[in-house]
Amino acid sequence: AKNRGFAANGGKRINLVDRVMDGGSGEEDELARSSIIETLNEIDGFASEEQTLFSSEGLSRLTALAKVLKRLRSLTHLPIPDLIYHVERELTLGVDVEITAHQRRYLDKFLDEAANFYAQGGSLRSFLAWLTVAESEERGLRAAGVEVRKDVVQILTVHSAKGGEWDLVVVPGLAEGNFPSEQSGENWLKNKSVLPFALRADKTRLPHFDVSQTNSAQEVANIVKGFTDICNNRKSDEERRLAYVAVTRAKYHLIATTSWWRDAKEPHEPSEYFMTIAGHIEANRGEFFGSLDDKPAADAQNPKLDDVRQELWPVDPLGDAREDFARVSDGIKALSAPESIKELNSALERVSALTTYRAAAELVIREISERKEGERVYLPAHLSVSGLMAFAQSPEEFAARLRRPLPFKPDPIARRGTAFHTWLEERFALSIPLIGDDELPGAADDGALDDSALEKLKEKWLRSQWASRQPYRVEIPFERSIDGTILRGRMDAVYKNGDGTFDVVDWKTGSAKSGDELANAAIQLAVYRLAFAEIEDVELSKVRAAFHYVSSEETVRPSDLLDYDGLLALINRVPVERIKS
Repeated sequence: AKNRGFAANGGKRINLVDRVMDGGSGEEDELARSSIIETLNEIDGFASEEQTLFSSEGLSRLTALAKVLKRLRSLTHLPIPDLIYHVERELTLGVDVEITAHQRRYLDKFLDEAANFYAQGGSLRSFLAWLTVAESEERGLRAAGVEVRKDVVQILTVHSAKGGEWDLVVVPGLAEGNFPSEQSGENWLKNKSVLPFALRADKTRLPHFDVSQTNSAQEVANIVKGFTDICNNRKSDEERRLAYVAVTRAKYHLIATTSWWRDAKEPHEPSEYFMTIAGHIEANRGEFFGSLDDKPAADAQNPKLDDVRQELWPVDPLGDAREDFARVSDGIKALSAPESIKELNSALERVSALTTYRAAAELVIREISERKEGERVYLPAHLSVSGLMAFAQSPEEFAARLRRPLPFKPDPIARRGTAFHTWLEERFALSIPLIGDDELPGAADDGALDDSALEKLKEKWLRSQWASRQPYRVEIPFERSIDGTILRGRMDAVYKNGDGTFDVVDWKTGSAKSGDELANAAIQLAVYRLAFAEIEDVELSKVRAAFHYVSSEETVRPSDLLDYDGLLALINRVPVERIKS
């Protein structure tokens, strides 16, 4: 299209580009912000003189887009995931994201969010409102997990690297004040951007602050100091967990660095994390470069502060090619004369016609190829444990759901399992955060009982061997990498035995499984066992796993649970990119 555009307001259309260039204001400026979507509704009614403002190809494309949008509007009654699927097809988004394999996961992540929202009863209008709030208040939805790549150097924050695993990981800046950070923790008394703990949903797990019963300023000061100390300790624990995540991202090699000098005048000591790693170098056949004996004197000043280097920033992206660019740019400007534009438009229309025929032929060839070979489906970078079980049971059905994610119908099994887990939650006095549908307690149960049997389930569980024991940990969320595929889940309970071993127990409210069904369900325990061994940093042989079927009052310990290599073989047993769906 030529440099023209229109906005609609009732029957009146205003030339947007000309108006903006004229410096319009007021009501007409408001019109200039009108949606082009509204204008496309009227494109068939454009007068002939208005149509001449566009090239024939431009007008053809706008008309085609108007028809696409009209078709999509007629589908707004569909479930949100179905509607998004049609939007993807009509706008050929699938073709765009399949240029490289990892781009598909971003669209799949959005589809997952939409499916979860719809499964909770959300409408299209509320979904759009939710997206608007997410963009304005939360800087968008949570991004898809980082893909572990071997063809590039990836520079990531520790938080974004969580769940990934690389052959070589470098953790720089392990100096006091940097890592661990000197920034204050989530102390809402000192940071106005932090929500007061009493207003948070997880308040029962946060430090309590109350000065309502104090009678003196000194008492208030003591309470404030105690609260601040607790927040600082929480911050210290959080930094330690972050350091653990950082160093455990390394599959084979870890490089940790520190330095005496940063941006400040005074030197900074190596952090406790660096010293801990240094203390394990010999035992792990590592190597230490440099020396800690060259510590600067107490009154030494940062020599880097006097060595100021001046550079132009940002640098010219063209560099030495700037002159060539200017010469080409001048040539383009010369071609911008009206006569040149007419010749160019004519040539573009001829080329466009050939391009259209070629694109149509390529689409036909691609469709025939896909019918013969099956549609390409990529295994997502993150999988829930129940997703892995579904993959193992039926790769074809799993691929179909990956390609076209749809919400699961309301399941009384999951509701029953959730009710039972809620009761256990209260018994263990635990607050469980929001989790995904496929991680709901009871979501993997089969053979639902009537909800009226909940009291009987409670009685049966109280008679079990587990009721008389205090769990070591409960409701443990985790992420475990299997050669780049991140498995996510949540363990029901872990019990510590007197001999130092652990029992990971998953509560089942459905009927007991056997044969192939039990073998498939055992994948869940295999992942739990592997994840807990990593979390607790113990040998895998010290972790056992079991299902406790509450209704039949039996604990089942599947034999020969898969280890890391077994799970890797399971994931790699089917070339997922070629699964037919």
